[in-house]
Amino acid sequence: MKRILLFCSRDWRDPNAGRAEHYCYQVFSRLAREGYQISWVCQERLARGVGQSQHHGVEVASGIQIARLGLPMVYPLMARMLLSRLAKTGRLEERYDAVADCVQGGPMPIPDSVVIPVAPIVFHLARRTPVSGDPPSPFVAASHRAWQDLQAAGAGDQHIVYAPHGVDGELAPPEVPEPRERPLVAAVDDKPNALIAALTKLARGGASADLTLMGRHKPRKNYPGMEYHPGLPSKERAEVFQQAAIGFCGIGREHEAPAMMACGLPVLAPDTVDGREFARDGQTGLLYAPGSQASIEEQLQALVYDEALRNSLAANVRKQVQATWDQTTETIRTVIEGA
Repeated sequence: MKRILLFCSRDWRDPNAGRAEHYCYQVFSRLAREGYQISWVCQERLARGVGQSQHHGVEVASGIQIARLGLPMVYPLMARMLLSRLAKTGRLEERYDAVADCVQGGPMPIPDSVVIPVAPIVFHLARRTPVSGDPPSPFVAASHRAWQDLQAAGAGDQHIVYAPHGVDGELAPPEVPEPRERPLVAAVDDKPNALIAALTKLARGGASADLTLMGRHKPRKNYPGMEYHPGLPSKERAEVFQQAAIGFCGIGREHEAPAMMACGLPVLAPDTVDGREFARDGQTGLLYAPGSQASIEEQLQALVYDEALRNSLAANVRKQVQATWDQTTETIRTVIEGA
């Protein structure tokens, strides 16, 4: 089993962790369970309340060794310095078999002294970022956008491996959905006040829906027919998705869309890069303008009132082939083992 040094700016438990951190956790925690030695290098984060752990230094979580190198403004420089120092002293080759670089904008400059394989896992590239025409290992495209960015930057298709965001293998739409008097909205949203306000206004106009809300923060406003579950495990969350009629992703939680879609839900997602990656507007879901209560209200009204639209989107969703995390992990493993 190989020893992998992973550079990812945050760890998956960080309050600001997003799609890239979730992706890396799903892949590398699986590799860790199989016996791979994973060292995850990320930035420090300040505690957000009395009694919370600062998470300084080195710790182990989910079988992954986590090392922190400083606050966000200095982390990129310190990560490069660490890699260079390990390479120059020979400790990089002694301790690790491969380096994985989580690319969100620009790749880490790799010193010439690094002799072990480097596997870039690309989520997106900044404009005009050049890439090598003859890389030492394939570029892993973690999204359609990353594939397009890599092509635009000059990488040939023969050097790109597609490893999309996955879903848990046990997710599946229910064979016979449980009949409900009002459609259920399953929402994962850390700042749900705009969603609740939109649903409240729709309810006054007769477009009533129930709401199961999952997120980090309890909303300040209540909504009749709302259940709040701050930290449901994936299995219980899937059960909610399977009983719902509509999925809703808040800003920063767009990566929840594949799990919703695997359970047969049309998804209402923000019109962001990540939202467009997962929800095809008018095909598998609808997009709303980020931060706009009016836009959320308009799109929810279409889904709540129009059962034919919901069924049409849900039928398209069920035709989508969702990669499982096990399949995505196997693709990453093949790249690392073959590098």
